[in-house]
Amino acid sequence: MHRVLVLALASLLLAGWLEAATFTVNYVGDVADFVPGDGVCRVAAVGTRCTLRAAVQEADALAGPDIIVVPAGTYNLTIAPADGSPATGDLELLEEVEIRGAGPGLTIVDGGGLDRIFEVAPSGGSFAVVIEGLTIRNGSAAGGGGILNNGNLTLRHCVVTQNTTNNSGGAGIKSATGSTLVVEDCVISNNNETNGSGGGIALGTATTLTLRNSLVENNTAAFTGGGIYVGGTGTIEGATIRNNTANAPASFTIYGGGGIAAGYPIPFGLLFIRNTTISGNVASNAGGGGLQNQGSGVYLINVTISGNTAATQGGGIWDNFSAGSVGLYNCTITNNSAATGGGLYVSPGRSAFSSATILANNTGDNCA
Repeated sequence: MHRVLVLALASLLLAGWLEAATFTVNYVGDVADFVPGDGVCRVAAVGTRCTLRAAVQEADALAGPDIIVVPAGTYNLTIAPADGSPATGDLELLEEVEIRGAGPGLTIVDGGGLDRIFEVAPSGGSFAVVIEGLTIRNGSAAGGGGILNNGNLTLRHCVVTQNTTNNSGGAGIKSATGSTLVVEDCVISNNNETNGSGGGIALGTATTLTLRNSLVENNTAAFTGGGIYVGGTGTIEGATIRNNTANAPASFTIYGGGGIAAGYPIPFGLLFIRNTTISGNVASNAGGGGLQNQGSGVYLINVTISGNTAATQGGGIWDNFSAGSVGLYNCTITNNSAATGGGLYVSPGRSAFSSATILANNTGDNCA
């Protein structure tokens, strides 16, 4: 009897696995699926055209893990959002799926400024989504101009560029409260947040970020975290964070962090940075050209912080809050500049810890 039950369960599991499908996109136009959920990616009753939107609709309707193959080409999203329909606006990923491009220089998804490109788990969920081998560009939305992640997203071998948002953060990528984001071997560049934080990437409360072997450059935020804003827990390893800008108005004295901002307004997270270079970033009207810490525990190991600029305190690092701490281990902080504490500025009542770390050749004192 037990053997029969085991075999029956195995058959059910196999049937579920067999439901997974691979959809191969073969048409660059933006057209909705003809009959979403029928298991066939096609945009008309007759013919075999399968668009990226139609493939996403089919994968959403079918219990995953499904695969969408997106060959070389430029896929322009041309249907403006309307009434929250998945047939319009951004591409909503509602089930476990892996989207495979031919490489970021070959497969390009362009939002045309109509909406963001991808939204992962709009209603939440822990299912896994993997996007790899794409360029994601010209998305525009309030929060997550390129990608809005509410679930469990892994991004590999991708370029996220030229996206914008005017509210809620994350012009390139926003990972919302409770989500998990893994970024590997990617370039996050030239994204612009015009009314919030996190020009390249923004992480909300209780989020987890893993950023490996990636480049974050030339991103801009209106307030804090020109490159990256971390509101939860994060690990940055083998990365380059360079030439990003935080443009907080001078009256917003607690904002800054041209390269990376951690903590405020959501303190008490943890951020580990290893084997990384933070260079050429600017806090144009505030503190923390390279890194601003506002209440998190931030620990840097084998990190070079060089050539960053802040208008007020902490050209390299600004540690400023009643809680949290900064630990420096085998780091080099050099050639940064600020009005005070060109290398490292620690606010009154705060403390920073260092071991085998070089602070040298910074303008506005090495440490204040």
